[in-house]
Amino acid sequence: MLIVANGILLSQKGDVLLIQRNDTRTFAPPGGALEAGELPTDGVAREVREETGLIVMPVRLASLSFLPVKPQPYLAFIFRCLLRGGEIQPSPESPHVGFYPYDQLPRPMASIHRRRIETAVAHSGGPVIWQTDKLNWQSHLGYFILNNVVYRYYAWQRRRGQGPPYQPPPSWQITVRTVAQNPQGDVLWLEGGGQWQLPGGLADDQIPPWETAVSLTPLPSQLTNLTGVYTAKNDARMTLVFTAVTNQSTSLPSAHWFPPDQPPQTTPSQNQYLQDALGPSEITLFRSLPD
Repeated sequence: MLIVANGILLSQKGDVLLIQRNDTRTFAPPGGALEAGELPTDGVAREVREETGLIVMPVRLASLSFLPVKPQPYLAFIFRCLLRGGEIQPSPESPHVGFYPYDQLPRPMASIHRRRIETAVAHSGGPVIWQTDKLNWQSHLGYFILNNVVYRYYAWQRRRGQGPPYQPPPSWQITVRTVAQNPQGDVLWLEGGGQWQLPGGLADDQIPPWETAVSLTPLPSQLTNLTGVYTAKNDARMTLVFTAVTNQSTSLPSAHWFPPDQPPQTTPSQNQYLQDALGPSEITLFRSLPD
């Protein structure tokens, strides 16, 4: 799965920072693919600076979007950002950069980018919004042309020595974990191979990760938030931790309930997931953990 991050920055007048892409000539919020081991918060700040010249600080994750396209689906982290410095400076990837009125967004703009902007601007705090992007036929056609015509042309130019060698973005392996609580506040843990773990496992690239989280929780549960995102240093592996509630308190042969302050013997990373999930903040936390 490819992972990207977009930054939504509003001016004091409420205008939205946008770029015009050099490949599609469409307008979009600045952003791009994460590098291996990079946290989405670091990636969005890097991409915004590279594409616009502005220094921003991501203050909260507003939404998580899944785009089911071939050959690889996309997972997009959409952040609300604050301006910290810099000056607007176009780049080869973004020949035009500027602030545009939110109620008069320029055209052409892909429907998924318009939806991401609208969702982030409307997000005033609280749990992350997750959604599956759906492409209309125009977007499907544009995506096909982009991958089979435009990018191949750029690759041909690079082979002729007219640009740096193309470095494809890494394909990420995503793991999901769920901190599920019953009405008493106890947390569900699974035992397997002599190790206690929170429910979860490897995500299925063909479906949104939040659907995988629900399917790997052994009791019917409702997800409530994405509380933590964790990467391994210098490696394209990421763990998403969701919170959930269930009205069931029964135990299963390999699933048992433990008080939140008395977890079973487990790994340091699992303890970190639990601690972050049960913390007082609704803002998603981002951490780089050792292997």
